[in-house]
Amino acid sequence: MKATRGRLKSSTKPRRLVTLDSELANALISRVLSGDKADSETAFGEICTYLEPGIRCLLKVAWVRGMDTEDIRQECLYALRFKAIPNYDPKRGESFLGFALFVIRRHIWTLVIHSTTQVRRTLNFGIQMTLLQEGHDPNSMRADLFIDTKAAQPTKEIEQREENRLLCKEILKQLTDLEYIVLEGTARGLSYKEVRDYILLKHPTLAVSVKGVDNALCRARAKAHAIVQKRKQLEAERE
Repeated sequence: MKATRGRLKSSTKPRRLVTLDSELANALISRVLSGDKADSETAFGEICTYLEPGIRCLLKVAWVRGMDTEDIRQECLYALRFKAIPNYDPKRGESFLGFALFVIRRHIWTLVIHSTTQVRRTLNFGIQMTLLQEGHDPNSMRADLFIDTKAAQPTKEIEQREENRLLCKEILKQLTDLEYIVLEGTARGLSYKEVRDYILLKHPTLAVSVKGVDNALCRARAKAHAIVQKRKQLEAERE
C-alpha cells in the first residue's frame, strides 16, 4: 500500500518581486525556525512566494524518473525548508535567494543523477549492511557474495549481475513501507534525524522517532541477513 504523501504549502500567487532584502530574509528565516508552528508555516509560505519564479523555471527542465511535476515541486520545497533555510549564514555575505536556489538546484540535480540507479543503490546498501553485520570489510564488497566469480567470462559476469538483481528484488519484497523508506534514506547518506524529518514531511502517516528509524533499519538489515543466509545455504547444498 502506497504511503500517503505529506505536502508543504506554498503560495499559488507568486510575487513579481525577485529580490528579498537581507533584513526581511533573516526575519522570515527566524520565524520559520521558531517553535511556533502556525507562524513558521506562514513565514515559510512567504519565503516561497519569492522563490516561486525560480522553482517554476526549474520544473520546466527537471525530469526525475518516477516523479511527476508536483513530486519534484515538493522536493524543491523540502530542500528549501530542511537544507537551505537551516544552513543559510548571512555572515557569508551572499543573498538568501541566491543561496536557496543553489541548494534547491543541487538537490534536484542529485535526484536526476541518481533516479535511474536508486533501486540498485538501495539494494546494494542492504547487502552491504548484511556484510557489515557479518564482520566483512565493506571495502571488499564484490559481486561474488553469492556466486563464484573467479572465472572472468563475460557470460558469467552477466549471470552474476542477474543473480544479485533477483536477490535484491527478493529482499525489497520483504520490507515494509517504513523499512524501505528508512533504507533508501540511509543509502542516500541522510542521518537518522534527517530520515525522520523526511518521513514527517513526505509520509506523515508513518511518523517515527529517531529511535524508530534505527529500529526500522535494524529490521530491514535482519531481513536481508536472513535471505542472504538462506541463499548461501541453498548454494552450499548444490555443491
